[in-house]
Amino acid sequence: MKERKLRRSGGKIMAGLISMLGSLAYVMVFAVINGTLGYICAMGVTVSGAVAVAKLLGENSRKKFSSSNKQCLPPETREGIPAELSIWL
Repeated sequence: MKERKLRRSGGKIMAGLISMLGSLAYVMVFAVINGTLGYICAMGVTVSGAVAVAKLLGENSRKKFSSSNKQCLPPETREGIPAELSIWL
């Protein structure tokens, strides 16, 4: 007789693990929220550091593109740019 391997789906395994949490579910939700906020703050620190380095190097982080940048594009691309997007070029 062949042995049958019992294979459960990922959803059933997750449901079983969540049911084992019981009264610790609130602590788990709190940990997930804090982890998410920590990740967002870590990204903010990285971006702030990049902006600080750019300012030290003399870059203006609020610089807008001038219309002279249109000349960098090939002619067929310049003609088909909608007016809403042309302010960025």
